[in-house]
Amino acid sequence: MCPQNLVDGSAVRPPVRSSREAAGRQAWRASAPECFVGREEEIALVLEALVRIGSAGTVVAGVPGSGKSAFLQQVQRRLTSAYVLHGRAELAPVPYHCLRSLVPGLPAELTHPALIAKAILRLVHQAAGSREAVLVIDDAEHLDELPIAVIGQVALTHGPRVVLSVTDTAQVNPSLLALWRSGDLQRIDLPELSFSQVWLLAEVVLGAPLSREGAEAVAEVAVATPRSILERIRDLTQRSALVRRKDVWVHAEHPAPCLHGVDAFLSGGPSVSANQRDILVLVALLGSPSWTDVALIADPTDLDELQSAGLLRVDGRRMPRISLTTPRMASGLTDAVSPSVAAHLYSRLSRMGGALDDLRRDPVRDVLWRLKAGRAVTIEETAHALQLLDGSGDYGRVIRLIASLGNAGKRSCISCQGLVAALQQGHYDEASAFAGLLAARREYLEPEKLVACGIEQARLQRVSSIPSAAQTLQKLAARTSAWRRAADTPGAVSEVDLFERRIRVARAELAAFEGRFRDNLDALTSLVCTDSPDALSVEERGLQVTAQSLLLEANILAGHPNPELTHALSLQLADPRISYRIADAALLRVRLASMLTGGQGEALPAAPQRTQAIPWSSERGSLAQLLTGLDLLAAGRREEAGTALRTVVQQVRDADPHGILNLAAAALTLCCTDEGSAQRVTAGLPLTDAERRSSWLMRRAASFYRTCFAARVGSRSQAAAGFHARAADDRARGAGAWALTSLAAAACLGRREALAALVRSSDSSHESRERVRWLYVRALMSSDPESLLGVMRTAVPSSEHQPGYLRAATRATRGQNGPRRRRTDPDLASRAQTAVDADLRLSMLTAREKEIATLAATGRRNHDIAREVFLSVRTVEGHLYRAYAKLGVSSRVELNELLLPPGNP
Repeated sequence: MCPQNLVDGSAVRPPVRSSREAAGRQAWRASAPECFVGREEEIALVLEALVRIGSAGTVVAGVPGSGKSAFLQQVQRRLTSAYVLHGRAELAPVPYHCLRSLVPGLPAELTHPALIAKAILRLVHQAAGSREAVLVIDDAEHLDELPIAVIGQVALTHGPRVVLSVTDTAQVNPSLLALWRSGDLQRIDLPELSFSQVWLLAEVVLGAPLSREGAEAVAEVAVATPRSILERIRDLTQRSALVRRKDVWVHAEHPAPCLHGVDAFLSGGPSVSANQRDILVLVALLGSPSWTDVALIADPTDLDELQSAGLLRVDGRRMPRISLTTPRMASGLTDAVSPSVAAHLYSRLSRMGGALDDLRRDPVRDVLWRLKAGRAVTIEETAHALQLLDGSGDYGRVIRLIASLGNAGKRSCISCQGLVAALQQGHYDEASAFAGLLAARREYLEPEKLVACGIEQARLQRVSSIPSAAQTLQKLAARTSAWRRAADTPGAVSEVDLFERRIRVARAELAAFEGRFRDNLDALTSLVCTDSPDALSVEERGLQVTAQSLLLEANILAGHPNPELTHALSLQLADPRISYRIADAALLRVRLASMLTGGQGEALPAAPQRTQAIPWSSERGSLAQLLTGLDLLAAGRREEAGTALRTVVQQVRDADPHGILNLAAAALTLCCTDEGSAQRVTAGLPLTDAERRSSWLMRRAASFYRTCFAARVGSRSQAAAGFHARAADDRARGAGAWALTSLAAAACLGRREALAALVRSSDSSHESRERVRWLYVRALMSSDPESLLGVMRTAVPSSEHQPGYLRAATRATRGQNGPRRRRTDPDLASRAQTAVDADLRLSMLTAREKEIATLAATGRRNHDIAREVFLSVRTVEGHLYRAYAKLGVSSRVELNELLLPPGNP
């Protein structure tokens, strides 16, 4: 039966469409929805606007490649009655070309927009019936004047709501602009994909889990749009920078070099002209040039367009400066620029006013640009730039730069910085090569270089299990003693004093690596200064930060946090003069000590808010993924933890700068015990000597998980004996927190001697945490409600532990007829265990995560929370994601039940 013409009611034949048009529409409808990730918040905003009274719909704006078509497709799938129209640039001259799919057989003489709008309304209402109809229009900037007038008539007559997508608002018809400026159409911008969305999209495309390093490599694009991410994945896989190992994808440490240049790096984002590309490269090389300087050689129109496209930003200072929107864009363009382009742009600096002077004040950028442009650079300038790069944490660039220097890279001042960078990246073969070059020239080194190189050599020896690390530091100490005897001026004496302090701190680092925390408690107390006088030099402040973090680590492991020392370290870390390398090592040291002993996140020093391009080590790479996996394991989410830990194990096989391979492997075996696949998993773990490159803390945590695994699959009594035996060694080392953990685990496995040791420990200690712990263990072993009430009474005086253990004991005894119930209750231990496990998960939240999770538990939306705590929505989402993972919940309802007491709104 032929359809009727909605204008005059006559029978018409469907329009004949070209095969290309039909194939395009079919591909649009059939595109895989599973490749669409994220954008849930924007979809919710669109759906909310479509039902709001007085709204005509929405306009979705985004740069090319941001996935507007896929976004509209997801919106269409969630609507009961939607009609899709497409604006096509090649058909723009054809009147009403996008409307012919709605009005088949449109008579040529019918050209008035009001009549066509009436026909569309009649069709839509007939087809939709009682449902709300929506017109979904893709690429609306390609619509000509006549369809725009028809859509405007539809919107203004309170007919079907409309959802439009546009790329370039400058090309949008003024009639549409008037609609959303008047408030009839709400504008919704599609932002860049967040890192978690990029990670998820990459895993969907690759079809297997991806390591965090791999996700970070995929995210290194100018603008994180779906198109640019897909092109980046294709490029990385073709260059073998992403490789598959077993059932996961990892990032290769030494991929083939990228030779595609700036255009490839910018592909997938907004289209830019050749002049605009040069402007981006110029800003990347200069860092943050003045607007007036750049405007001397650039067209202001190009600057405005780059700013509108989200590639450039201008600060609001009195003398405005330009910078790229993301640090990764700046570093990527700097690496991708060719020598000829760098030389050409460098020659134009003389016409940019004060730009050349600004560049001279930034030795790193100055040296990198001159080397890229083939201009003369001295060895001293290069060594200073490498030292600053090492201090900023850009170790990969240090190695690449040294490799480009040829024979000049073998100079001792260059090799010392290469040794630092190779050690920080876990490339121990390269570090050994640099150490060999330095050893050949040791007699010719100046005292300052000799001490620095000797300390780095000792660090290399300790991760290589060479017992001469302590001997190397002893020889340095003897050399400094000789220098002290020869010092004849106050300046020389001060220099020797500084050398001796550096060696003392290096010895403390070696002691922490070997697990001699009691030695650090004795040795560092006199070295640490908590008031931090302003007279200290930058290097002395760096030594203070390292010494304070080592002493705080020892305090945490001893089970005696030091709030005064924590506050002093936080103040020191806030000093921007402290290099990234020193601050990152200090933060990582105390965070690992706290997290691996179940400490409170609130007791840690706050991470300083800096603008560096490289995140802190605990927030990136396999180390961050390992901590996430351990949090998931503690929350009982073994399958998710196993997925995270598998990628860590495969990723760090080649380079393991933090020595986490054995810890990740041990935790992975524990994850798989419930799957019945422990033997398969352990058979696939690396049989290497990597444990010798791990610190004592990493080895101790790995031993704990291996013993837990043995308790699950083997003899519980033997595992309990193993836990109990380790407790004595832990106390001898000064790691009282680990000793308590071992005794509690042994007692839970039924070892009475461990419970007696816990009792003696609590009787001789003023720490409420120890007493509460042994009471809880005794309650589990005896299944006695009276013991749980004792936990309550003991926990009440402690403001730190009272809420968690009070709720635990209350929930465990809830529903009982008071504490006089019969003594033996087979379900009591399991209920108490579940309740306390929930409170232990609460204790893993940081102060900010707990604040945001509490607000979310009350039902507030992410936007409302962001406004209340003065954070961005993405930051709030990140905190909630981590809180959900640690708490083992998946909704705000579960969050409310866990965080808020009954009756609290």
